[in-house]
Amino acid sequence: MRATKTILILRARAAATPELGREVARRTSGWLESEGAAASEVVVHAAEAAPPRVSLVPFRREGLAMVSARAEADAIGALRGHLAPLGGVEGYQVEESVPRARTCSEPTGAIAPGPALVTLFRKHPRLDRDAFLREWHGLHTPLALAVHPLAGYVRNVVEGVLDEGSPAWDGIVVETFAAPEDVRSMVRFFGGPTGSALRALPNAIRVGRHAAHFLDLRTIENHLMTERVLRGATGAPRGRGLG
Repeated sequence: MRATKTILILRARAAATPELGREVARRTSGWLESEGAAASEVVVHAAEAAPPRVSLVPFRREGLAMVSARAEADAIGALRGHLAPLGGVEGYQVEESVPRARTCSEPTGAIAPGPALVTLFRKHPRLDRDAFLREWHGLHTPLALAVHPLAGYVRNVVEGVLDEGSPAWDGIVVETFAAPEDVRSMVRFFGGPTGSALRALPNAIRVGRHAAHFLDLRTIENHLMTERVLRGATGAPRGRGLG
């Protein structure tokens, strides 16, 4: 039986820089070597550069990192200790589903070739949990897969908050892309499989309207990040490296 998936979110004292990503990856790798022998599916996301200033997606600009892992509670506690010197750590137990798995081509621990859009969100206050999940899984996920050029799409439904002070998110989504231009260009981001300029604006309106229907847009956070697979995630290759 696989361990429950945990997500630790680090709100770093440092800005979004490559050094932040490398340090989080280094500390997580150190945890794996010393205390994470039984851990699986360990993935690090980190904000390593300022996002575009002009974008339809309201990107956050602070230094933030996220470590996803399947491990027992004691090991997760040790991982938190490795990350805590870098800033505040928030913890969540989640139920993962993977509508589209990214195929890894990079060595284990190296930065993936394309960016990851990590979104933290809460349900719209007028929806109960069941209605929220129906809108998210049944309607918004198929829309996202049809509209965006996604290399991978991972849904995390938040089942529990590990720390009393952590923000109460309902969902954490990781959307990965093959190239930076897939996110930076409105036509490529919203233009469907062919990157249609004619479809980009109507698709953007469709996505925005539905997001406003089932999400609390006042609290949503969008972070443009790198992705490093350190152990065992779907599609992860063999080999070593640390980008």
